[in-house]
Amino acid sequence: MPEDRSVPAIILEAKNSGIDISKQDCTAEIIKNIDIVMTKYKVVIGILYNGYFIRVFKNHDEITKQISSKLENKKYYIKYCTDTGLDIKSIKDITMRINNNLHFKFGMQNL
Repeated sequence: MPEDRSVPAIILEAKNSGIDISKQDCTAEIIKNIDIVMTKYKVVIGILYNGYFIRVFKNHDEITKQISSKLENKKYYIKYCTDTGLDIKSIKDITMRINNNLHFKFGMQNL
């Protein structure tokens, strides 16, 4: 078992260029493989590629946002699938708690 389960695993499933990867049987196969790898990894990136088209899955969910139409380096997919934006609400809540503690517990007035 890997030490760091937060590091994503990548599965590349390459198909013949004549195969239509939009069909359900291709999707079922990559999802089955993702299920197997998810027993050891928390995040699994599945890439289905036929030389012309690409479909990318994060765990069981297909990524439908703008993604490169060509096969990219593994760092691209890892960054794309693990990059989370800032949680502004959480930052504001923590800042408010710090300010309230400084004001009420320590009597600081000019925060």
